[in-house]
Amino acid sequence: MDNNKRNIYLAILGIVIIVAIILRFDNFLKQRQEKKNLANNQQEEVLDLKEENNEVVKAALNYKNSEKEDISKEDIYIGNFNSKVNIIIYEDYSDKISAGYNEVLNKAIEEFSLDNITIAFRPYYIDKRGVTPELSNILWCANDQGKFIDLRSEVYKKVEQDDFLVSDVFDLAEEIGLDKEELTECVNMGKYRERVDYLANNACDYGVFGSPTTFVNEELVIGSRGWEDQIDSNNEMVSGLKTIISRNLE
Repeated sequence: MDNNKRNIYLAILGIVIIVAIILRFDNFLKQRQEKKNLANNQQEEVLDLKEENNEVVKAALNYKNSEKEDISKEDIYIGNFNSKVNIIIYEDYSDKISAGYNEVLNKAIEEFSLDNITIAFRPYYIDKRGVTPELSNILWCANDQGKFIDLRSEVYKKVEQDDFLVSDVFDLAEEIGLDKEELTECVNMGKYRERVDYLANNACDYGVFGSPTTFVNEELVIGSRGWEDQIDSNNEMVSGLKTIISRNLE
């Protein structure tokens, strides 16, 4: 009897072990299939991404900027209007990167005669409710008193120091000799708001999607380009603004 019980116990144990092995093997097969399905899905996603990227690359290669709006008498500019090299800078007056790039532009003014180059200043912004549209209107109003460049420089100094509020701009204007009452009247009536909105809105049609962006004649320079040539992260030589202007003067 004891032997029979023992045999039954062993038989049951054997069945349990076999069932456990079968279940484990089945689970292994399921996991393997799931991994295979996941790999297939990932491969399909990669192929989809490649196809999408190919379309993007094709679009980029076929993209052509609309002909940019040349410097006109309506622009704020310095230099000879009929100079050989026309430089247009799209900038954000509340942006620290644009503020830093101003130092590079100052080197261009020092290095090259304003008989040979013209620099026009245009605003760039996306949100019409932001700080930059308001600042642009103020700076254009300052130009009525011949103080655009001076006030712009003072604003950028404050921006670089992380010490700027739009409300401070009128005090800055007064410090550099602007008639505060006249400036306030011009700003409140929004005299140049339509003009600066127009320039900012149309910028993307010319390939401007951020600030600063510079045109040196027809050459598009994206971002805050250095003054001297430099090696980039891909170990490639990138022309500095000095070189770009020089070759356009040749």
